[in-house]
Amino acid sequence: MGRIIRSCVATLAILGTTAAQANCWSPQAVTAAKIRNFDTMLMVSALRCRTSSSNFMASYGAFMNQNRGSLVVAGLELQKHFGSANGYDHYAISVANHYGAGVQGMSCADLASITESARSAAMTAEQIADLAERSGVDPMLDAATCDTVAGR
Repeated sequence: MGRIIRSCVATLAILGTTAAQANCWSPQAVTAAKIRNFDTMLMVSALRCRTSSSNFMASYGAFMNQNRGSLVVAGLELQKHFGSANGYDHYAISVANHYGAGVQGMSCADLASITESARSAAMTAEQIADLAERSGVDPMLDAATCDTVAGR
């Protein structure tokens, strides 16, 4: 009887760890979130700033065209993370709403400069994520990273 209880407790512990890890952010999903947040920040800002003297819609369009592959892969990774297109859509809308009123501490000219840097050449996903970090993008994560969960 003792072995059965220990076996059940061990199984529940494994299942609990697996469930906790399923709700965490993998390194790939974190990179995808950085990319998605960066892209959304630039898109929403380009729309907001298009009537200012720092209109950078053309630069944003060039960034999108040159990096379409990395942007699509990031979106697919986030859909995989959320398990559905609906979960991903909810996340994307939340990110857009976050940047809707502007980016704290940045003017349209600042954002135009970042966008100009981003459009200079096609980048890898890692390069876009690095530029996002250097631009102050902090992705909106609703749970811990998987390495944090596994290290508990």
